[in-house]
Amino acid sequence: MRASSYWISLVVTLLLLSALWSLLFRLQLGQPVPGARWMAEAYALKQARAAALPSPKVVVLAGSNALFSLDSGRLEAAWGRPVVNLGVNAALGLDYILRSAEPYLNPGDLVLMPLEYPLYQGDTTPSAQLLDHVVGQDPDYWRGRPLHERAAFVARLPAARLLAGLRRQPDPLPPGTGLYGGQHLDARGDYTHNDPERLTPEERAAVEAAHAAARAKRHTYGRDDRPNALGWRRLRAFQRRLQARGVTLWLAPPTLMDQPSYHQDPRERRYYETLPERVRALGLSFFGEPRAFMYAPEDFFDTPYHLTAAARARHTLALIERLPKP
Repeated sequence: MRASSYWISLVVTLLLLSALWSLLFRLQLGQPVPGARWMAEAYALKQARAAALPSPKVVVLAGSNALFSLDSGRLEAAWGRPVVNLGVNAALGLDYILRSAEPYLNPGDLVLMPLEYPLYQGDTTPSAQLLDHVVGQDPDYWRGRPLHERAAFVARLPAARLLAGLRRQPDPLPPGTGLYGGQHLDARGDYTHNDPERLTPEERAAVEAAHAAARAKRHTYGRDDRPNALGWRRLRAFQRRLQARGVTLWLAPPTLMDQPSYHQDPRERRYYETLPERVRALGLSFFGEPRAFMYAPEDFFDTPYHLTAAARARHTLALIERLPKP
């Protein structure tokens, strides 16, 4: 009898704690936290342009490699179509990146996706960046997810993030400041502050530290590849939705800091050699060869995906050469 009462009490306690956590989660929905403002600023500027542009237009869609590494003005001049760059942060996950763009896509539009390699695997659990952005800035995305995905958001939100949202702390950085703020985006949504010569000493120190970490990190996208990963299914579903609306989808390799293992390790080499055909097998258009868009470390601004301003110009011209004119 005592054992039965213990287990009943334990279950009731856990249920009450879960209900309290869920209530606290809902109470701080829509409350941003310091450090996440730049993504909200970026989306606000980019989506406003996307909504204002006439169709047919070109929509660049990926994570931050698109934000940093494409010159949308050059694309616009080469193709004679207005361009908007919706790239923000790959850590937001493939589902969020795709769904956040769909309201701005109209018949005749072209979506150009230089998708970061981890996004092909999809996102089974929400990242810290996705939690921060959705909980603080886009709770409607959370409300629109299936029950099991909403539960994952609630369960994975760190206690520190929950408390920060409940406290409603102001961002310590004044508006218009910070290395990645919306003030560094141009009218088309490209990041414009990636010239190392234009940085303040503090910014340069931060960028140099990030660049050193990027050079030391070894990526194993070939080893991590799963042929039946969620990302492949999400890309197929996205393609079907776009086709039904008369929107064209092109994929291309992202920029990536080159490493010897991408050429010497058999598994890594095969991953990059076979990726274009794997994407085309889904009925998607893929242009370019991944290793052609791998560049030397000195071409990168901070992370392995972010080119400097000078390298961005060269990369954009190389990409245009490999794409048909829409």
